[in-house]
Amino acid sequence: MNRTIAAALAVLILTSAGTAPAQTPVEFSGFVDAGWSGNLDRRDDAFTVNQAEVDVTRAWDEQGDLRLDLEWVHDGTIWTTALEQAWLSWRLPDRAAAVTLGKFNAPIGWELPDAPDMLQFSHGQLFTYCAPTNLTGLMFASPLGAAGCDLKVYAANGWDQDVESNGVKTFGGRLGWSVDGRGGLGLSVISGEDDPGQSIKRTVVDVDATFTPSERLTLGAEFSLGSLDDGATDAGWTGFMVMAHAKLNGTLGLTARFDTLDDADDAIFGAGAGQRRSSLTVAPVLALGEGMRALAELRLDMSDEDVFVDRDGAAKDATTSAAFTMTYGF
Repeated sequence: MNRTIAAALAVLILTSAGTAPAQTPVEFSGFVDAGWSGNLDRRDDAFTVNQAEVDVTRAWDEQGDLRLDLEWVHDGTIWTTALEQAWLSWRLPDRAAAVTLGKFNAPIGWELPDAPDMLQFSHGQLFTYCAPTNLTGLMFASPLGAAGCDLKVYAANGWDQDVESNGVKTFGGRLGWSVDGRGGLGLSVISGEDDPGQSIKRTVVDVDATFTPSERLTLGAEFSLGSLDDGATDAGWTGFMVMAHAKLNGTLGLTARFDTLDDADDAIFGAGAGQRRSSLTVAPVLALGEGMRALAELRLDMSDEDVFVDRDGAAKDATTSAAFTMTYGF
């Protein structure tokens, strides 16, 4: 049974159970994200459907929740179907703390994985290189008192590993603090194998911060400190990201992001030599109506080594890319 058929059967089973006693109906949501993107130096570009996703949720008697995210993504060659998330959550008797089992978005970092939750077309370097996107495992989450603090701790198969290959688990957690309407802080730690063979241990300490001084302005920042141990050598990296999103009026917004990643030991980029990469991204966004938006992006990537190439194959220390997308969420 292929993934598409299995996913479709899962949705049908959940839908057929929608009238079970003492349960809320199944709720469906999702989005389609399509557009154009290309590299201006290589002069390659294409129109693409970047991602389509259907999300299924259900809650019952305030005792638990279920979520299933089915996504279709083009990897540059073919369309692939995958479960981005698939988890069951049971609330403890106090209804505040919860235990989640399955596959869930990793609670680390500032940026979120899906287009409707992003303020730009591309992800920054810290999201791409320094942390997992999804984890498959067991997570405990609970608020801590009435001061806006919360805690999440988890054990998982590995960084973005759906199945286990050697029995060695990845462990991590996030301590968060938030103020309604003003933002918050988060401290995350994760340690475990992130390669397909699960033989290279990575440990990351990540700090994220959000500040909303007004309804029209959101400021964000993230810092990442990581290390790698493959049994023979130790390597490390540091990076940070800062961003600002301004709502210029009821329909138009503007986002600017700068990030830099110092990979002096060549632990992340694998370019054969240590380097420091930075990127500067600007993205205006236009609300087109209920649930729909258009977004343009211009991004400049820079390095202290000649690691980029142009259309003629000449090595460069910088490269520019652009994109335009439309996203509709339902």
